[in-house]
Amino acid sequence: APEQALGRETTAASDRYALAVVAYELLTGGRPFARGSETAEATAQIHYPVPPASERAPWLPPQVDPVFARALAKGPTHRYASSAALVEALREALRGATRADGTPLMTPLTGVALMVFFVLACQCASTLAVVRRESGSWRWPAFMFAYQTALAYVAALVVYQGGRFLGF
Repeated sequence: APEQALGRETTAASDRYALAVVAYELLTGGRPFARGSETAEATAQIHYPVPPASERAPWLPPQVDPVFARALAKGPTHRYASSAALVEALREALRGATRADGTPLMTPLTGVALMVFFVLACQCASTLAVVRRESGSWRWPAFMFAYQTALAYVAALVVYQGGRFLGF
């Protein structure tokens, strides 16, 4: 948080700032003020405006940008009063998002398909490392990773397309 970078006392608002950074990174794939060093990143948090999330991740609706602008405000008093308020604002921004053809961007079917993917996909890199150590080769870990990723993709595709076929 900017106040922490300036050496000031941190508060619950600093924790909410951190939550917003994590949410931004989860949705865009990168930290909002990522730079070449920690010092440069802290400087950016203090001096630069919040980069629009919808520009970094074109699949995000522009409605998320004002949510992140407020959640990552320089002054703690300008941020959301609670984590629940931040989460609700972000939820509403994503819930109301639509594609160019007017269909909703986020649907329960999309969520179920993503959950199916993550249930079946290889989640643990350390498991691959253990299999590599036990087998003495990268062949089995590579096979495991490829097989689990392909299985997860096909299962999620079947769930999503099946749901669309059934009218969900």
